[in-house]
Amino acid sequence: MKGTVLRILSGFITVPAIWKPPAKQFMREAAYQAGIASSDVPEQLLIALEPEAASVYCRERKMREFPPVREEMPILLVFSSKGGTLDVTAHEILTNGNIKEIHQVTGGPYGGTKVDDQFVSLLERFFGTAVVGTFRVSCPAEWLELMNEFEMKKRGRRAFDGETTRIRIPRTFATLVSEHGGPDLARRFARCTTDDVQFIRNEYFCLGSTAMRKVISASF
Repeated sequence: MKGTVLRILSGFITVPAIWKPPAKQFMREAAYQAGIASSDVPEQLLIALEPEAASVYCRERKMREFPPVREEMPILLVFSSKGGTLDVTAHEILTNGNIKEIHQVTGGPYGGTKVDDQFVSLLERFFGTAVVGTFRVSCPAEWLELMNEFEMKKRGRRAFDGETTRIRIPRTFATLVSEHGGPDLARRFARCTTDDVQFIRNEYFCLGSTAMRKVISASF
């Protein structure tokens, strides 16, 4: 019903641990406007830090799913990696079950989207900023298809196992590049001098293990 506030006993919203108080307050105000909680009863909404939530989640999982933990040293080193940020902190599990932060959280804007940005920069370097920009605007569905393809491939182990990562390029993108750079996309690509990168059959953008590791490490 319009204007009705959802009444809940307690609500939780997780935020990156590196966020400053103004950013956390912005999230709280957004939750109020969304009807998740009411500003009249602020205690019904808790803003939790993502590493804390991850730590609690791990404790609730079956312990056999994790490496053995020495009971006399109940310390958790928590890495919380998301789309835009990476948080790292250390927690101690107290005897009463509570969690104590034993080292100030650190981190930064080093999430998975930074790797995506490096991949886009690589595309722009080889095919031209104007061509990539035109493709993103004129073919949004195919652009999403390309980025989803890269999303799956960047999570794999091929680069760290010394193998080549093959990323399928949409036909519409290959056609667009050909129109801007000549009839043969392979010849256009061959003029590039970057090592460990190949374009095969006007269809696959192939990054050798060295090139793929550079894309990933350059985001840090």
